[in-house]
Amino acid sequence: MLVLRSSHIWGGKLALLCLFIVSCFLQPNDALLSSLSLSSSSSRPLLPFTLLFLQQSSQFFNVVLEDPLVVLSPTTVAQINDILQQRDQARRMQNFTWADHLLQSLPTLITHNCSIRVTDTNEGKSQWSVVYHIMMMIPHNQTSTVLPLAHQALGSAVAEGYNNRNKKKNHHEARDRWVQQAISQLQAWSNVHSLIVEGGRHSIHRTPSSSSSSSSSSVWQTVLQHDDLSTWAAIEAALQGRKSADAAFWFALAGVTDEHLFVLLTKVVCKELRRFGTRPSCRLKDLLAIAQRMAAAGIRNDRELNQVLQQCFEAKQATFNNDQVVSFHSDGCALLLWEFSTRQKKPKAFWHQAAQHFGKSSETALQDETFTPYPFDWYQLFQDPHRPLVIDVGCGMGVCLLGLASQDDDNSSWENCNFLGIDLNAVTIHYGAGLAERWNLSDRLAFVVDTAEHALQQVFESYPGNVANILIQFPTPYRLQDNSGNTQLPRSATDGFMVSLELLQLCRAILVPDNGTLWLQSNCEDVAVWMFHTACQQAGFTPVLDVNESSLPEGVIAPSALTQRTRQWIAMGGERAQGPGWIYRPLLPRTAMTETEVACLIKGTPVHRCILSPTAEWNE
Repeated sequence: MLVLRSSHIWGGKLALLCLFIVSCFLQPNDALLSSLSLSSSSSRPLLPFTLLFLQQSSQFFNVVLEDPLVVLSPTTVAQINDILQQRDQARRMQNFTWADHLLQSLPTLITHNCSIRVTDTNEGKSQWSVVYHIMMMIPHNQTSTVLPLAHQALGSAVAEGYNNRNKKKNHHEARDRWVQQAISQLQAWSNVHSLIVEGGRHSIHRTPSSSSSSSSSSVWQTVLQHDDLSTWAAIEAALQGRKSADAAFWFALAGVTDEHLFVLLTKVVCKELRRFGTRPSCRLKDLLAIAQRMAAAGIRNDRELNQVLQQCFEAKQATFNNDQVVSFHSDGCALLLWEFSTRQKKPKAFWHQAAQHFGKSSETALQDETFTPYPFDWYQLFQDPHRPLVIDVGCGMGVCLLGLASQDDDNSSWENCNFLGIDLNAVTIHYGAGLAERWNLSDRLAFVVDTAEHALQQVFESYPGNVANILIQFPTPYRLQDNSGNTQLPRSATDGFMVSLELLQLCRAILVPDNGTLWLQSNCEDVAVWMFHTACQQAGFTPVLDVNESSLPEGVIAPSALTQRTRQWIAMGGERAQGPGWIYRPLLPRTAMTETEVACLIKGTPVHRCILSPTAEWNE
């Protein structure tokens, strides 16, 4: 199926070339029409019309009415059938002049927007249909369809992270405006789609003499005369395949919190899955890609989506499991988020490079160029700021805290905690905060764009309750050797690395001995060793020994599983993360693991973990 973009985007010559290709190689036929049929329920009834591609002008959208009684009377339908039967007989007798005359006697234009199309089959028979011509228009104040609007919203969220407060306000207002445009278009699509589904139900088991014939035709007349029909056509053309799932994911990444938008996009996804999900051309990995994007978009426990996906998986003779396919905590969703987060430019590296360019300290460059410290008001952040606080420093996408705050086990120690995620990447923070609000967790789960030092200082000075845990998980590593490796990485452990001695000392000041703990995790063995020793030898921490695993069992980590960095570290004679204090089991439940930890588990990459407790007496 080929869709030409709007004429103001395509150049005239290119549009003509595309139309020529369409006319030469993609003439409509029965197989094409059947493959493009819409369905309205799990039983997949054939609806009285089929979508075609754009023709002649990219502003027109042609719809083939498979039920001509929608616009024609039974008498007219009988007359057309009689004329075409005579034409078939004339062609069999090779009287092509009379056959052409009969064809020309058919009305070419039934109404101002309907025409008759006749096609000849390989068996020498004439088949006909009514083509309804829709002027496909987006309202004048809405210049883009949903997918570009989602991309613009995500771009605005990215730009917001690198601008001052006034520009951030402008980006936020623009994002809200694009969201409302998308909702308006999707609601218009939904209005027409609901009528289409109703018409499809009327069409099931209908016979020419059925009493439901008139009611079905009435529904289709309403559809074809609907004010939102052109917008419906535009959305149908723009959100085919997995594009609606892509849009949902992009809007979620942009931090959009309007749940109605995601409900409408889920409706489009379900329709598209019914349309093409059981076809041989739709591969299992295509279904998984859609499911993963919807899970990452924060769609949880949607019954219709789960049912449709299950039907599609069964058609592929594949096993469907909600927790493994459409769960936010599934492996596929975690890998999708991990791939996205690894592609993000590191804000700390951005500011560090700016500092070098302008001859300033990194903190001065951070403040001068883009950054405004977060104004903490604990009574606005949390419903009850006296609860124990769990802090994730460098929280990334916020997957860990979203999982901990969602724990519904009455015996869980996390249930009565507040959660604070801190990161310099505004995009990942918007994503986590958006899901927290949509999942009704924002009364005890907050995400802020801030430096670790400033945020922890505010916690130390003013948080009303105790701090139960500080989590530092998979911090961006420093370069293993100076002047080598990824230029986005900090130069060394003492030059630009997030987990500085000062940060660890601040953690020690915040945590209460015999109560609060510091949790460290890294898949870089040298980074884990450096954090462990710096915290224990210079910042006043002592390891909490795991009574079940006080030493590394033989053969737990195969040499083939070691990363290139770790092998290089070993070759340099570096100390191993082994022995008392190191923990080799996951510290968190599976539903609270970060996307990075899940990726490590899937790939077999070792993760080095420890839990540290502040010593009762420590002189800095």
